[in-house]
Amino acid sequence: MRARPVWILFILLILTGCRVSNRPDTASVLITLPDAKPAIGQTTLTVTVQTPDGKPIDNATVEITGDMTHAGMAPVFGKVQGGKEGRYSVPFDWNMGGDWMLTIKVTLPDGTSAQIQQKYTL
Repeated sequence: MRARPVWILFILLILTGCRVSNRPDTASVLITLPDAKPAIGQTTLTVTVQTPDGKPIDNATVEITGDMTHAGMAPVFGKVQGGKEGRYSVPFDWNMGGDWMLTIKVTLPDGTSAQIQQKYTL
């Protein structure tokens, strides 16, 4: 009969999800890529990260994943940490012409993240 309290504790842990923090995993930020003028080849994409009221956010990590919209193409990645005045310069290689979908993910210093997607045609 001593095993009963252990099972009750186990069930309570499962029901509560064993969460350490009540912090949401999604940040509330504005992410923009205002200067993207796609052309085949190496470039730098400038991503702007701001609070909802327009204040710049520094010290985040910005990751860009570029996927072609047709099957069989490997994705292209770019990543940078830091940023100055909310601007992040991310190296990126538009390795061929066609339709691209960019996913821009921002991870803040507290671990929360947000992302947007934008379509481009070269």
